[in-house]
Amino acid sequence: IDPMDYYTNQITTDELEEFKKIYLQDYGRVLDDQEALEIATNTLAMVKAVYQKKTLDVPTGGKSQ
Repeated sequence: IDPMDYYTNQITTDELEEFKKIYLQDYGRVLDDQEALEIATNTLAMVKAVYQKKTLDVPTGGKSQ
């Protein structure tokens, strides 16, 4: 299995180009496609992990015991 398949199935070409533009604006450095895919995918995975953890840690309502 080509490791790039994982990345390309998660982020579209348009999203990747937008990410590269934002990265250039914020950090002043041009990324090649592979580096941009790695950074964007890792960032997305981190956000998902943090978001899922937060949703699990939030009380669901009802009376506390």
